[in-house]
Amino acid sequence: MDAAGAALRLVVAELSLELQQAREELTAAGNVTRLPVRRDGTPVGAAGETERISGGGESRAGKMVLVMGTRGVAPQQQDLFGDSGPGTDAEPVLMALHAEYYELIWQGLKTHEFRRRFLESRPARWFVYLNAPVSRLAAVIDLGPAMVDVPEQIAAIAERARAGNGASVLEYVRDLKRAFAIPILHVAEYPGLSAGQLRDELGAFHPPQGYVRLSQHRRLLAVCEKVAAEAPVREMTVHHR
Repeated sequence: MDAAGAALRLVVAELSLELQQAREELTAAGNVTRLPVRRDGTPVGAAGETERISGGGESRAGKMVLVMGTRGVAPQQQDLFGDSGPGTDAEPVLMALHAEYYELIWQGLKTHEFRRRFLESRPARWFVYLNAPVSRLAAVIDLGPAMVDVPEQIAAIAERARAGNGASVLEYVRDLKRAFAIPILHVAEYPGLSAGQLRDELGAFHPPQGYVRLSQHRRLLAVCEKVAAEAPVREMTVHHR
């Protein structure tokens, strides 16, 4: 019995060592997801289980939808608008917006930004410059991947979001073969910088026409990130039905 017991203990030890090595290899490869465990020992959030996320989330069988996030689009929320992939980062852009349309976001009446040209197949982090008379870099808006379609379909999205808005959007994009409806996911307002302060920081500043890809303007990006590093004055998640 002593020899048999020793052999059994040796086999158990070897198996434990192999299991530990396998765990370490998986962890190094980034393939292990540690799930919380209930009191009965079963994992929470296993594949195929429906979960509800606190703070305004919604649930779907086997897929988590998170509707709250700051400083970058939560990847779970991107599932609402298309699979951009776990390695897709939100691209920082600078665009101008009239204050009246900006306030519509806070009122829940503007859930998309409509553009003639924009990025495709990826989320964006929009640093918002409010046009005159405000003339201020004042907010950051998380955008989902743009929906690209013919002008009539883009106008239909605008009409569904706010009755009467479809006609003005169609007029704006009518001459194009395709246009962009960009879902607004989250907005955060900051104390920001005035146009004069931006000129002091950068030496020169002109309100953007169209959109500026900030990855190509590192100094301007640094100033924008400085604005977003402050505590927000107000922030809100935009819900889509």
